[in-house]
Amino acid sequence: MSIAVDQSLLHKFISIFSSFSIDVAAENANYTPVEGTAYAEVRLLPNPEQSYSAETSRATGMFRITLNYPLHAGAVEAKIKAEEIMTAYSALGCMTYDGARVTIVDVHRQGGFVLDGWYKMTISINYSAFISRR
Repeated sequence: MSIAVDQSLLHKFISIFSSFSIDVAAENANYTPVEGTAYAEVRLLPNPEQSYSAETSRATGMFRITLNYPLHAGAVEAKIKAEEIMTAYSALGCMTYDGARVTIVDVHRQGGFVLDGWYKMTISINYSAFISRR
């Protein structure tokens, strides 16, 4: 997977995430959930790159955001936050970072569920990018 694609998604997510007013538990970062405080877990799930031409590869995958809200207090708030995040990513369409153009293919959420004392809702942002082989 191209580091440029990875960084494009993470950079854009972080740059717009401050407006969402929610703590973030990002990959490779320490985060301890605070009881009663909503937070979002973010993960990048890349697929293996596919050869597209002699000079280009195609990278696809999913950027997954799991919203975690306090049990018995967060279903409506989680749905509102999910819509806010989905709207922001849908509006992006595509972005460029370090020569890689990343296109948002689809943005959707799954239904909420309860796990370990949290109400959770997962947002999936599917992407595609064509990467020059250097």
